[in-house]
Amino acid sequence: MEQDAEILATAERLKRWLARPMTRFWAKVRRRQHKPLTWSVLTESRGPLSPDAADILAIVVRGQALTMPVNWFALAEALDYAARQNGYGTAATIADFALDRIRVCPEELRKRLLRRIVDSLAARALTEGILELLAAYQGELPKTGYAKAFFQDPLAFNVTEVSDKHALYLAIKHGLLQPSELTRLMARDREQLLANPSLHLLLFYACLTAMPNPHARKLASAAISHYLRVQGLAGLELSDITAENVLDQLRPCESTRANSLGTEAPLVTVICSAYSAESTLGYAIRSLLAQTHGNLEVLLCDDASQDRTFEVASALAKTDPRVRLFRSNANQGTYNVRNALIPLARGKYVTFHDGDDFALPERIERQLIALRESGAKACVANWVRILPQGLCVFFRDGNEKRLSIVSLMVERDLISQLLPYRSARHSADLEMFDRVRAITSADAEGAKGVVRVHAPLIFGLWSERSLTRGRGAEALENGYRAPSRRRYAELCFRQRFQGKSAVSDEAIDRELEQLENLIQPRKIDEITVVR
Repeated sequence: MEQDAEILATAERLKRWLARPMTRFWAKVRRRQHKPLTWSVLTESRGPLSPDAADILAIVVRGQALTMPVNWFALAEALDYAARQNGYGTAATIADFALDRIRVCPEELRKRLLRRIVDSLAARALTEGILELLAAYQGELPKTGYAKAFFQDPLAFNVTEVSDKHALYLAIKHGLLQPSELTRLMARDREQLLANPSLHLLLFYACLTAMPNPHARKLASAAISHYLRVQGLAGLELSDITAENVLDQLRPCESTRANSLGTEAPLVTVICSAYSAESTLGYAIRSLLAQTHGNLEVLLCDDASQDRTFEVASALAKTDPRVRLFRSNANQGTYNVRNALIPLARGKYVTFHDGDDFALPERIERQLIALRESGAKACVANWVRILPQGLCVFFRDGNEKRLSIVSLMVERDLISQLLPYRSARHSADLEMFDRVRAITSADAEGAKGVVRVHAPLIFGLWSERSLTRGRGAEALENGYRAPSRRRYAELCFRQRFQGKSAVSDEAIDRELEQLENLIQPRKIDEITVVR
């Protein structure tokens, strides 16, 4: 409570400073006496703010400032300070506020403000902010150097160099770079294309969305297969390039090799819960059933969906005896489903899969090999997030691969000891992953507690319905994390290092309930499937 009061008090001081007359601000600038007063107000007595606290303050200011006069150049200064401190979440929040309010900014100030913000973002290589502004206000930025260069010749824009994959991704996402221009850009610098296999993921999208071409499907298949083969994985083929969701059209190449584990192949249980996923569940489960490691069982649960998910799941279960079908009596979230199904698992190992993701054919096999060679008790892999139309997500560090928590594969006996998952709507898998790491690291003697496969073994759908893009639960490619996610992570961190006597499970549950991130477990029935 004391920290909350301090943050609110500091936010109130910042709000008053932002409302100060601009004449004073410019008088100091002319006298060259101006310092970053905007954010120094926040650090008078406590030093630099943590990123989380700065984000909270920016959000508070944004909400309160909607009804007050705004010192626009003070706002730009705040953005500049946030950028220099690498507080991108803060910078993005303030830029977002500026976009909300800029329509009521006086005409004579608007272009100067836009120029100021763009220059500030460009100086810190914050491409996301630049492109957001260019996309929203391109008609008002003809005099700005960056905008002029971009709109005269997108291929000459310095942010869209071939080596800057995050910038390319954002330019395509915002419609500032067309697929045909992307292919020209790559053709201009083929050495970069050869040196950066991940650029083939962008080329894959360009082939999918290019003008009608009888060879487009083969070209797209070749692009994504090259990316995978460079990392020692089998290629994929596209059956159709006109589908709304590209993951539904991915198929293993006929040349995909057989399982190399032979007689050492243990039974693996894959748990998958699905909620209103009728359009994605088919390919998600088929990708599991097509694994090179065939000794598996899939525990598939319809979490009281509001569409035809149960009918789709039933049809899948009828086609393959390895699928066991379950149904929740009421919606309860994926972590409650896992708590109910893990005790029913028969496999030596347990892993998980989402109802809208595509598992590459070698996913299970590669993780089992990593466990065998390392002697670890748990394994995780990387994944690539992909939009339905085929555009792969590149993050601010220019990489497309991210740790996939859903890929966690762990010995059944071990995870049974660590249950239950917390009954949260989101982020409980991170808490469980920390538990697994803690217990395996403490127990391992010279062996890795959790081994990681760095090759991407899953394509994760990045759609508007994804949990990481849901309102109030965001975890976005620009680094933004919703306050409920950050608060949950902070509570788990404090409990892990201070102990349950300082932060009890009940206290965490109470906070999660206030954050609307708690959901009660419900009964689950196993459905008998007549084949």
